[in-house]
Order: sequence, then structure tokens, then C-alpha cells
Amino acid sequence: MSRIDGNGTARRREVVLVANDVGGLGGMERQLERLVLGVLAAGRSVTVVARTCALEPREGLRFVRVPGPARPFPAAYPAFFVLASLLAARRRGALVHATGALMAGRADLSPAR
Repeated sequence: MSRIDGNGTARRREVVLVANDVGGLGGMERQLERLVLGVLAAGRSVTVVARTCALEPREGLRFVRVPGPARPFPAAYPAFFVLASLLAARRRGALVHATGALMAGRADLSPAR
């Protein structure tokens, strides 16, 4: 997607992906890795907001780590929800892709099966 700036010029929006883990083992993690690599190949910049990101550093990719426990779930989920919400909110004007109910506020994309 493009966005028109104050001068009437179209500029490409950054993509922010909010997910627990990106890349590495696991079906969702691998799928998200492919998604990020595809967006980067299309010439967009991507900020990954996650606990972990197993992708190699490359141009256009920024990783913002969400600190906190991975387990137990009753502690991990609320901690991630609050911190990821705050970190994603800092990326104003970006196209936000959340992989489920992981954050407060608006997400432009949230895939569901």
C-alpha cells in the first residue's frame, strides 16, 4: 500500500508484523518467515515485533524484541499483549499485521482460519 504525504507524493508504508515468534521451527514461524521475506523482496521495509526472530539481518528488516517470559502461558500472554501493544503503537502510519489477538489497538491485517 502507498500513502500520500503532505506534498501529494505517494510513499510506501512500512509493514509491522506482530507475532510471538518469526522464523525457525514450527509451521506458523516458517510461514511468517516466508511472508517477511516476500514483503522485503517486494521492496518494502518490515519491522518484526516479536519475542524471537530467527531471520538473518538484512536491509529493510528491523527486529523489535518483546521482552518477557515464554511460559507459563497465564503470565506470558498478558505480558506480551501489553508490551507488543506499546511497541506497535510507536510505528505510526505503518501497515500493521497481527497474527491473532496479540495486541490492543487497530491492526490492518489479522489472518484467521
